[in-house]
Amino acid sequence: MFTERNGEEKDYNWFEAAKGYEQALISSSKSVCEVAESWKKIGFCYSRASRQSFSLEDFKKIRFLAITSYEKAGKFFKEEGSLTSLGKSSECFALAEYMRSWVSATSSEKNKILSKCNAFSLEALEKYKEVKATIDHGRLCNLISQSLFDQVYIATIEKEKRRLVQEGTKASDDAISIFTELEAKNDLLLAFSLATLQSWYYANIGESETLRKEFAEKCLVYSKKAFELSKKVDDSYFKASALWARALATLFFTDDLESSLKIAKEMWDVSLAMRDNYFKGIASYLLAFVTDLMIPGEANPTKKKRLYEDI
Repeated sequence: MFTERNGEEKDYNWFEAAKGYEQALISSSKSVCEVAESWKKIGFCYSRASRQSFSLEDFKKIRFLAITSYEKAGKFFKEEGSLTSLGKSSECFALAEYMRSWVSATSSEKNKILSKCNAFSLEALEKYKEVKATIDHGRLCNLISQSLFDQVYIATIEKEKRRLVQEGTKASDDAISIFTELEAKNDLLLAFSLATLQSWYYANIGESETLRKEFAEKCLVYSKKAFELSKKVDDSYFKASALWARALATLFFTDDLESSLKIAKEMWDVSLAMRDNYFKGIASYLLAFVTDLMIPGEANPTKKKRLYEDI
């Protein structure tokens, strides 16, 4: 459908890759479906490029380019008209809303945008079920899980937080089931990583000690599976997701601070190579959190001083 801009993408030059795809659209004749796929790819590249920006202004500007690109893709898929394309149209509009949630002005606005994202995702799911587009179905489950997890941080009522986590957990479990059967390692890794985050949150807000313990154990199991898969995939973005999951689970639900620190450092290195400021921020937070916990137990004054400097 379009020529992959492997050089730019392998070097994490996402903005240049997006511009290259746009130029290719102008200079060649494509079917409606091919144009739609191209705009979806452009939106994906801009979404990753936005995470490499160093100012809020640049982040917003590039993320709006992602939003516009996904919306164009959605319109072209809708124009094509087949049931599969209508599903892809709803998926692209869901992705556009998810991108938009990152540039919302208030928590209330963000919550409405994420709810709209979920509604489009459910529309797409129904169509994918009809045409048995299994891998697309699974990827929508991952998007739903991510969107619901973001909503948890906006919710102010514990009951609502629990509902969101439970729905997110179900979406992740559905994705895990689908991708396990398909042996889709990258997507399965992401599903395990998202399931880790959902379980981690529920382990902290569960109604009973029994539930909290159950989800803490699930968190460790999911994160271990994500971490093991990370050694078998090449995509650094998926690797970073797995490292985040494992470092977080190890930090909160084991006494092995050294392992958590090592994994967080690996996440930092991977994120640095990608120039991904979002993952770098999470890795920095984990490194500071773990190091701060290690300081009281460090008897060596020199090592203790170095730990303070690391923070």
